[in-house]
Amino acid sequence: MDDKQLEKLQEELLAQVNAPLELEQYIKDISDKVAFELYASKKVLIEFEDTQYLFKSRSVFLNEKKGINIVVADMVKFKLLREKYIPYQVTVEIDNNFSEVENLRAAVEAFFRHVTNLVQPEEIN
Repeated sequence: MDDKQLEKLQEELLAQVNAPLELEQYIKDISDKVAFELYASKKVLIEFEDTQYLFKSRSVFLNEKKGINIVVADMVKFKLLREKYIPYQVTVEIDNNFSEVENLRAAVEAFFRHVTNLVQPEEIN
């Protein structure tokens, strides 16, 4: 292997390492945007990885505690399947240590992580 091949291999490896980190930052940024818009209007249409998603949120009660229910529709699948389409649902209990926007952001971020298969490991106590 010569220097050019080694340099190309190094760039490819760095791109593979950096791709999840860039996706991670993109998910955080877009989750912030969606959370603020959901807080303001309860309905957001956004494009993520070449797919349009419609988010709708509402307040719910879970075991006598306040929660948030977010329904997320993939607009392409919705238009194709109509009544047969079952949208994603994210339901979370509100953590009172955080604002409503922060709770929305966490739920939206969990959805995007699920869609991209970029699940963060958590510490279990």
